[in-house]
Amino acid sequence: AFGRHEAPVMRVPRGLDEGEAALLFQGVLSNKRSQPMIVDWFVVLFKGEEARGTESLTDFAERTGLTGALPNPGREIPGAWLQGLREPAVELAKEHMATLRAERRRAVRKPLAISERKVKAWRKSALDRVSEIEGRQIKTLGERRARKAADRRRQEIEDRFQRRQKWIVEGLSTSDVPYLRLAAVFVTTDAS
Repeated sequence: AFGRHEAPVMRVPRGLDEGEAALLFQGVLSNKRSQPMIVDWFVVLFKGEEARGTESLTDFAERTGLTGALPNPGREIPGAWLQGLREPAVELAKEHMATLRAERRRAVRKPLAISERKVKAWRKSALDRVSEIEGRQIKTLGERRARKAADRRRQEIEDRFQRRQKWIVEGLSTSDVPYLRLAAVFVTTDAS
């Protein structure tokens, strides 16, 4: 029951000291067709107002006891100091997602090159077949009609080639700007 641009503040039983906080983010990088390519849950860690880095949600949950039962003592969590952490946390979250994007770019470089080579080989083979057929059809249809049919087929091949290349690039490339959602904030149970 949280409104837009709101996130819960929760206490964890261990792993954070007084004055430390962890802001949980969901980061998403989509391809050019708006399909999510990278989805990462991570926390941005703070000691006071100083950002200390990021940690995977899995590691953070294990370290802080978030994977177990969390009692609700019903005490208010003073959160005024947490408001100032949002902006630096978002900047660090953007850096984290940029790192993931760069890692993915390196990982897809080879498959992308292989796909592009396959499409280029298909194009060459298809154009060679058109030329062979054109040579045979000149004898039966006449030069003008055979060339017109071959030119139409070559254009279809070029159009398909361009669409396929665009599809490959749009499918494997991610946008520069991640979608970031602040999902929760964690503090120690000792916070008062």
